Amino acid sequence: MRLSSLDVFRGLTIALMILVNMAGASDHCYYALDHAPWIGWTPTDLVFPFFLFAVGMAIAVTSKAGRSRSQTYPKILKRAALLFAIGALGQCLDPNPAGGVRLMGILQRIGLCYLFAAVISFELSVRAQLALCAAILFGYWAAVCLIPVPGFGAGVLTREASLPSYIDRLLLGRGHLYYGDGWNGAGDPEGLFSTLPAIVSTMIGCFAGRWVRDKKPASRLSIDLLVAGLALITLGTAWSWSFPIIKKIWTSSYALFMGGWALLVFGACYEFAEVRGKKKWLEPFEHFGRNSLAAFVGSLLVMHVLEVITVGSGPSPSAFEWIIRRVFEPWLDPYSASAAFAVATVVVWWQVLRWMDRRGWHFKA
Repeated sequence: MRLSSLDVFRGLTIALMILVNMAGASDHCYYALDHAPWIGWTPTDLVFPFFLFAVGMAIAVTSKAGRSRSQTYPKILKRAALLFAIGALGQCLDPNPAGGVRLMGILQRIGLCYLFAAVISFELSVRAQLALCAAILFGYWAAVCLIPVPGFGAGVLTREASLPSYIDRLLLGRGHLYYGDGWNGAGDPEGLFSTLPAIVSTMIGCFAGRWVRDKKPASRLSIDLLVAGLALITLGTAWSWSFPIIKKIWTSSYALFMGGWALLVFGACYEFAEVRGKKKWLEPFEHFGRNSLAAFVGSLLVMHVLEVITVGSGPSPSAFEWIIRRVFEPWLDPYSASAAFAVATVVVWWQVLRWMDRRGWHFKA
């Protein structure tokens, strides 16, 4: 079963990712196009949990009844390993300032979340899955708030002092952690321990996918998705009073809150694509969604190349900075120039993916 609404949702996520990545790489970035510094959220913080939600949706809508373990698990393991390997290869091309290679990353976390969510969906009943997700969220909350970190104590939610960061340092070592965004090897925003609640973010997509898989498109179902989304947003907001919304350690409140937003946005995509049949309006996003892996890896690779290549001799600006200064800043202020460059990049990728889609070129893990 293939849902156009899932392609649209995935495509919206990819387009937003390219937009915020290109804008966030500039020294002049609007607040909404950058991640929240620590506590709280911005629209940029929707991207990663939306990815995981889409992964969970795909697990549910593509699963087939009657498949044995021997038929299912080799495909699950192959896909998870491929995602992890692509992510790890990308990290090898960009050593951290300490000279080491970061072991975790976005694709590595997606691979792990896919692996565990697929196994959970295959092995457990829906009731058991819900119970396990609740246990993970409450257990993570209790562990982060109650288990003391040597030298800092319990419940200190900072990069250095939080339990997820301590576990990352203990298991992976500082030389293999993240050095950007003020982390400096203290931990990793895609670390091991904080992957647990991210698995729940993926499972929310699985539940939604199972919800729509065997039902005929109807506005009633769209409304149910919206109501469920509002309920999770409310729960996540209430939980944030005692366990703040922090994307960088994927708090339980963040998982619920962003899962709610994913349900809201997917519900809108479902209503327009499946119920009302307005697919022509959504076609640009379908191109992104059908080739999401190519867009993800390709856009990051291009951005890396633009940041590495310099224009001119001596202490020259990167190609990234040169384009913004020469093409956009002559007629826009620096913040608007950065945003305009990001929008232009999304449009260029839309044309590339449209061309690939029309030729049937689809790259999948």
